[in-house]
Amino acid sequence: MVVNPEQAEPTLGFVVAGEPEYCTVLTTRAAIAQGEAVNLVFHQTPSQMVDRVQSLPNSDLVILQRLHNRADCPHPPLPLGNPDRLQVTDRVYLQTATAEILGANQTAPLAAVSLTDIETSSLPGVFQLGYQPPTTPLAGSAVVNRRGRLLALHMGVGAESDTAWAMPISLYREHLAVLGDLRGKSLLDRANQLFELQQHEAALVAYDEAIAQQSERPEPWYGRGSTLYALERYEEAIAAYEQALAIRRDNTLTWYSKGNALFKLQRYEEAIVAYERAIDTRSDYFPAINNLGLAQKALGQTAAASVTFERVISLRPNYHLAHNNLGTTRQKAGDYQGAIAAYEQAIHIRPNYAAAWYNKASAHARRNETTLALQALNRAIALRVSLAESARENPDFASLGGNSEFQELVKRGK
Repeated sequence: MVVNPEQAEPTLGFVVAGEPEYCTVLTTRAAIAQGEAVNLVFHQTPSQMVDRVQSLPNSDLVILQRLHNRADCPHPPLPLGNPDRLQVTDRVYLQTATAEILGANQTAPLAAVSLTDIETSSLPGVFQLGYQPPTTPLAGSAVVNRRGRLLALHMGVGAESDTAWAMPISLYREHLAVLGDLRGKSLLDRANQLFELQQHEAALVAYDEAIAQQSERPEPWYGRGSTLYALERYEEAIAAYEQALAIRRDNTLTWYSKGNALFKLQRYEEAIVAYERAIDTRSDYFPAINNLGLAQKALGQTAAASVTFERVISLRPNYHLAHNNLGTTRQKAGDYQGAIAAYEQAIHIRPNYAAAWYNKASAHARRNETTLALQALNRAIALRVSLAESARENPDFASLGGNSEFQELVKRGK
């Protein structure tokens, strides 16, 4: 929380990656509207005065910094997402923070909102995201993606409408890239930072430079593989992962990542071997177990896949993806009632999980339960309009083809 003694209401800010000698907080211009003499108040810690204030040009983003030798950051940096790829109707998550919530030392909940507008400018990296918030959060509240990565900071509601606006962090990502170029970081650290910023081509060059210096270390080879995977160059990614595994055979994450690249190439038998090796090194690594089930299902091994997904659920009962995957596996085997039960469990855990609503609708349609199918499909399309087109082409909904309500639902995707 950013407090300005001249302002009645605080502003929010978030610890982000920055210069190593500083604790860096990213906030909005609202924090310094009445002057730059501001303090940082972290959760249940004393107020700390800011040592340096920097406004990013052509932006409402402001960088607040405090020297590490005066106080360490009490929180790790919030991972950064890439807002440049956002489109209107994309769903993001807004932190609904108010002064009352913060005053009670409570965690502000996230609310799903759909983007209604993206206002661009002639300047690269300068644009705004528009949406309609369910509440009136404090300026600086976070807008994140489904992985919890920071995309933008909430600025407020427009004067002439109920549309709220957020400033994306694109210019700060560029600022970080420049810092990485200027500072004497190790090649591997620089490569990792570029990867974190999703500047994959530049990261690949940096990983290759790190490998040239430290070819005996597995980390740059793994980073190279992950970068190639992000670039959808899966064969090359597998080769890089194999180099990392030649140096260290017992790395869970490398076996898992190799399995994912093999899965993308539909080399499911080899993917299963890689996932099993990951599980051998760490028996409770549920992402690898979950993806093992997906590979088994892709090969038509529905009985084995069901057992695998049930194993994931035993390890992580609230892992909604595993419940949904168990449902699709049961449905593939013709067990529609069992599939519906699994989808309902996924929805219980994640009520706005569009895929589970859609799959539930398809299972009801297979059972000729028209009313239940239409109710679930209506909910699915309300959450993700692109599912209307999918339903129109999906043979699971053949029994609804002549239903007028179904025809109206699937028109939404046109």
